[in-house]
Amino acid sequence: DDGSVGYRLYLISGKIAIFPRDGVDSLDLRTDDAIYQDGVLHHVAYVHDKTNDTAYIYVDGEQVKSGSISDIDTLTNSDTLTVGAESDGSAGVIGDLFKPRVFLSALTPTQIKEMARRDFKLINN
Repeated sequence: DDGSVGYRLYLISGKIAIFPRDGVDSLDLRTDDAIYQDGVLHHVAYVHDKTNDTAYIYVDGEQVKSGSISDIDTLTNSDTLTVGAESDGSAGVIGDLFKPRVFLSALTPTQIKEMARRDFKLINN
């Protein structure tokens, strides 16, 4: 771990990967078998639920991965939130981001599924 604090969301070898880290402890949470680098738009949601000490990845409205975050403390930092690149602007996204959103509380599985459904309806109309 490089000692930094926060989150990273990547696409690695076609798999979605999330790396929350508190400067000491971190989690490497990656989707398993599915490949998402397929030229198709996917709805991706990450839920960091400290109440239940669990992180979740949802793809297209379905939970595809979860992992324990019980060892991860605060993720508060002074970096500017950057979507589509590292906080210093490097390593930018190659492709498109559609409607990136950040919420102040964890969404429920039902809310995520409905959001994915609405977003795909917008794209396909």
